[in-house]
Amino acid sequence: MRKFVTGWITGFALMAWAQGAESDGPSLKLNMMMTPGGAFEATSSEIKGTATVTKTGVTAKSIVLDLKTLDAGMSLRTKHMKDNYLEVAKFPTAEVIDVSGKDGKFEGKLKIRDKTVPIKGTYEVKGKVLIAKFPTTFKDCGIKSAKYKSVGVDDEVEIEAKVAVAP
Repeated sequence: MRKFVTGWITGFALMAWAQGAESDGPSLKLNMMMTPGGAFEATSSEIKGTATVTKTGVTAKSIVLDLKTLDAGMSLRTKHMKDNYLEVAKFPTAEVIDVSGKDGKFEGKLKIRDKTVPIKGTYEVKGKVLIAKFPTTFKDCGIKSAKYKSVGVDDEVEIEAKVAVAP
C-alpha cells in the first residue's frame, strides 16, 4: 500500500512539474468555438523567434509557427484542419511580423497562406515569457469555412502565443 501511495504522489508531482514546464516555454493555442455549441483548442510548442522588452514597450521582428505541428486533440480533427483548411503541404508556416506594443496592447501583422493581415491584441510579460492574445478570422486569412451541414467552427479564432523574451 505504501508503494502504491508513494507512486501515486510521485506521478502527480511529475505531472504538475511537466505542466508547469510546458506552460513556461514557447507555445501557441488556437481557441475555436463550434456551431451549434462546444469548443476545442489546437496547440503547438513549435514557435521560433523572440520578443524584445524595453522600458518603452515590446517588439518582435518575426515569430514563426510550424503549422504541421498543430494538434487539435483528436487525430481526425487534426488531419482535417491541416489538410483541408490550413493546407500545410502548400503553406507550412504562419508568421507574426513587425510587432510593436506598449502598455499591454500591441499591433503587428500575421502572414499566412500568402496573405498578410493586420492584428491587434493584448500582451503581458511574465518573467522570461511574453504572452500575447489576439483574434483573427478564417476569412481574413483566406481559409475556407469549416462547416459541414449545420456543424462547424466559428469564423473568429482567438490566438494565445507564448514566446521567449530575448535576453
